This record gives sequence, structure tokens and C-alpha cells, in this order.
Amino acid sequence: RFLLPGWYGFGGAVERLLEAEDLQTLRDLYRRWPFFRGLVNKVEQSLAVADMKIASYYADNLVQESQMKERIMDMIRKEYELSRKAVLDITEQSYLLENTEYLRRTIDLRNPYVDPLSYLQVKFIKTLRDRAAKQETTENPVAPGGSAKPDQLLDTVLMAINGVAEGLQSTG
Repeated sequence: RFLLPGWYGFGGAVERLLEAEDLQTLRDLYRRWPFFRGLVNKVEQSLAVADMKIASYYADNLVQESQMKERIMDMIRKEYELSRKAVLDITEQSYLLENTEYLRRTIDLRNPYVDPLSYLQVKFIKTLRDRAAKQETTENPVAPGGSAKPDQLLDTVLMAINGVAEGLQSTG
């Protein structure tokens, strides 16, 4: 639920850009240049769909190396806040998607359905990893007992992944 490719780096880039330019220049670009407006709007949408609470849940439950997890999550949280602030400053909004309420409502309506799938996805991935740690795995996992019949747990993980991606309308 990070959607990192859609926003990561934007806030840091804007922060560096503001060392040479003033905020009003970026606001003028946003109003007058369709390319820049489209870029900022896409970043805004990605930030609005990203859910740092659920993203943290993924990290807390699926990343085993705690120091690495904390270091990387700290970087992600800081960049998320920088990017969110940059979008709000450039667009002169109080909150994300303030000027696109229909999209905000769409996200708010689908999250109650996607969020439980996200939690289930984490649970099933953990179960799959635990099982793999107990047995020899191959590139093409087979069901417990070594038979070549379909692996229901793996199928469940894949369905949860697809369900979250479909619900978010993104693979991020």
C-alpha cells in the first residue's frame, strides 16, 4: 500500500528546487503548464491512495530485519510527508484531493473493502513463508507432501494480491 513509484522522490526534488526557485514559480507552472499540472495531480492521487498505516503493517509483519525495516520505513515516511506537503503547497489545498472530491469519495468508499484484503494478504504471505521455512522449496512450489496438485495457499496469496491491486486500481 506504499505506491512508492507514484510519489517517492517528489517531495525531496521539490525541496531542492525551492532552494533555487520560489514557491510561486511552481504554483505558476502548475496553473499554466499542463504537463507539470498532470505530474503533480498524478503524484497527489498516488499519495491519496497510499495508506501508510497499512504499509507499516506490511513492513512490521513481513520484514524480519528490524534495523533495516526501521531505517527504510523512516525514509519512506519522511519522503511521504515531504511529498504531501509539496503537493499541498503547489496546489494551494488544505488536504489531498480537495479539488477532486469525487476521487476522494471513491477512495473512501473502496478502502473498507480493500483494507481487510490487505490484512489477509499479509497473513497468507506469512503463512506461506512459515511453511516454506519448514520444507524444501523449489521455483515451482508444490502442495505440502510433495504432490504436484495445485497449492491452495499460494493460490490464496495470489488472489489476495490481485484483489488488492484491483481494489486500488494499481499494482503499486
